[in-house]
Amino acid sequence: MHDPIETLRQRYQSLSDDQLGFIAAEGGLTQEAKAMLDRELARRGIRDVRAYEDTLARDEMELKRKLELTDKLNRWRDRVGLAIVLLFFLGGAYRLLFEGNDVGIILMIVSVVGLLALLLRRYMRWLLSP
Repeated sequence: MHDPIETLRQRYQSLSDDQLGFIAAEGGLTQEAKAMLDRELARRGIRDVRAYEDTLARDEMELKRKLELTDKLNRWRDRVGLAIVLLFFLGGAYRLLFEGNDVGIILMIVSVVGLLALLLRRYMRWLLSP
C-alpha cells in the first residue's frame, strides 16, 4: 500500500511551478498537504504566490461579471418574450371580441403556448443551474 504523503510528494514534484502556485493560492489544503506543498515550493525557490492569488482573483471577478451579464440578458429575453406573448393575446382578444374574427382564438392559443414555452425555458434554466 502506498503512503499518501509520499504519493502527494510525487504528485507535487510532477507539477509545474505555475500549477503549484495556483494550488498554494487556492488554499483549502489539509495540514499535511500544505506542509508538503510548502516544502516543494521551497525546494524550487518559489517564495511568493501573490501573483497567482491576483490571477485567481482577476479570473473570479471576470467570471462573476460574465455570470451577471448572462443573467441580465436572460432577464431581458424573458421580458421581451412576455411582451410578445401579451401582444399576441391582446391582438387575438381584440380580433375575437371586437371584429368577431375566429383568428383571434388562434392568436390567443398561440400566445398561451408561447407563455408555456417561456415558463418552461425559464424554469428549466433554473432547475439546471448549478
